[in-house]
Amino acid sequence: MKKVFACILSFIIAFTALLSLQRGQDVNAAITGVFEASGTCVEYYYSDSLFAQDSSSYSTPLADISLIASVATESRETAKSFYGELGFSNIEFNDGYDNTTDSDKIGVMVASKKININGTEKDLVVMGVRGINYGIEWADNFNVGKTGNHQGFDNNSKRAFEFIKNYINNHSIDKENVKIWIQGYSRAGAISYMSARSIVEEKLVKSQNDLYVYTFNAPSGVVDEWECTCIFNLVNCMDVVNRTAPSKWGFKKYGKIVYLGDPAKVMSLKNPNINSTEPLYYEDFTVRNLDLQSALGQGGIFGGEADQQYNVIKFYSNFYDFMSNDSLSDSVNTSREKHGLEPIPAISDRETYVDYYQEAFMYFFELTYSGAIDAESSAMGAFSTILGADTMSTFLAECFEEDQMYPDTIASIKSSIVIDSSSSFQLDETKLLPLLRLIGKAFRTDSGASSMIGLAFAKCEMMATLFGNVAYIASAHFPDVVLAWIRYDDSDPYYETNVEFKSELKGDLPTINGESVMKKNFLSVVNCEYDEEKWIFNGWYDENGTLLSSDPYYSFTVTKDVCVYADFEEAPEPTVIENEEIAETKETEITEKIKSDKKKSSSSNDFVIPVIIGIAGFCSLVAGIAAVVVVMNLKKNKKKDQS
Repeated sequence: MKKVFACILSFIIAFTALLSLQRGQDVNAAITGVFEASGTCVEYYYSDSLFAQDSSSYSTPLADISLIASVATESRETAKSFYGELGFSNIEFNDGYDNTTDSDKIGVMVASKKININGTEKDLVVMGVRGINYGIEWADNFNVGKTGNHQGFDNNSKRAFEFIKNYINNHSIDKENVKIWIQGYSRAGAISYMSARSIVEEKLVKSQNDLYVYTFNAPSGVVDEWECTCIFNLVNCMDVVNRTAPSKWGFKKYGKIVYLGDPAKVMSLKNPNINSTEPLYYEDFTVRNLDLQSALGQGGIFGGEADQQYNVIKFYSNFYDFMSNDSLSDSVNTSREKHGLEPIPAISDRETYVDYYQEAFMYFFELTYSGAIDAESSAMGAFSTILGADTMSTFLAECFEEDQMYPDTIASIKSSIVIDSSSSFQLDETKLLPLLRLIGKAFRTDSGASSMIGLAFAKCEMMATLFGNVAYIASAHFPDVVLAWIRYDDSDPYYETNVEFKSELKGDLPTINGESVMKKNFLSVVNCEYDEEKWIFNGWYDENGTLLSSDPYYSFTVTKDVCVYADFEEAPEPTVIENEEIAETKETEITEKIKSDKKKSSSSNDFVIPVIIGIAGFCSLVAGIAAVVVVMNLKKNKKKDQS
């Protein structure tokens, strides 16, 4: 009954708003209504005056309507209806909206309208990037690539940019007198902020002041820096999607981060979906264990609770460490080692991920969202039989003792997946091997059990906790939750934290991070990364030149708008002598020493020899005189005797 009433109310409000627009021709009139799509039914507010403000200032009303607009891109029909109610026309869609067989694509719609800003008529162009209901496109989220920006996002952001550029050119829209509004949820958020850079650099707008970009729970997709003031990325602190691709691989987002959500207040939020009785979150996040004993009881295979307890945010960090750490016990590699096979490495970096796991991740989601799977089957269900505790040990042994796919395993998978007879989609058996490797690597044990019996009772905390809390983790990504945080009844305003260099620097600059927008008393963090051989970090300073911290990682409580300055100076050039120069120097020193020693030796001989000769001559003279005296005495004595 409530749903019927909401829809009737939506029609009345929208109809009244359209009549008022036609009578008064006031393009700045506020438009209100009720939006219903994807299980969400919420009231909304829109006004052209939202684009009269500077795009560098965060706007809660603009964030609110941007989120609803991003959900409206779920289909052509919903987008036409919603944007039409806001007064947009000339709505166009790219080919990605209808392509359901290729994962490397993006759905984009563009529309436009005339608005009046301070007495000046302008064109407002909106680009909505579809971030939900995109089927097999899900697989492209895992197309990371070995270098540069996220490959899947980068390729499709270029397609989105080309589409809006052609739209503006085809409709002869004046680039000096246009404002562009872009929003995107989840995957579409990354496409949005990446395409925004091309829009600015290719001068589709006069300046960044004319570009308004709002994203929601967007993953990270860029590795370089770009100074921008027009992008706001709203993220739920407990959402896992906004934490990918991993920051440890160098990924980040363009623009400022608007942090939403205080886990301590999560259950006090009112669900914005007025027809829903479901909570925004489940009440607890419980550490689970893969436990055969639990499976035989009432808890299910992932029902056993481990001794350690931690919240979802800590779990994300621990799970990443688990998947990227090879020091943990690994029954898969233990089995492979016994058969003389190379170990399967952990997902420690981009190159390893691409070489061993990227194809597996992508194929899993191609199976899941291809649309070819029978309604009574699913890709997850396809592996349910081989992921059961009673067959886990056999499955791992069968898949990893040798580098081939065993007939029993393939038969089990193929029999579990029911392909729609009308679909051209076929199972690719060559892609099943990396998929099986991925599953085996993910289900390695934390406890070191490697025997077939021990494995069935092994501690497998990370994967069990993931699957045991899937509903909780998924709910943190829902648009309803983001909208609830945006609309959260809090009188405290949002404050901005900005980071800048204290003085002008040249060359390969250090990286400074900390652009964010958040509520009062939230904890803001700024940090910097730099080459210690090139730079010396002197600390973080405030606008008055007062030292705030000497630690590259500085956190503080937000109480006002603030700019934090990073002070660096160039490190002195180290005195380095190349090896050849050192050898040459040593050789020269040795040669000079030899010469010096010879000279000293020669000088000593020149002095000693004459002295010896002189002494010898003197001795000879004395001896001669003595001999003469002796002879004379003998003669004298002889004469005396004769006389």
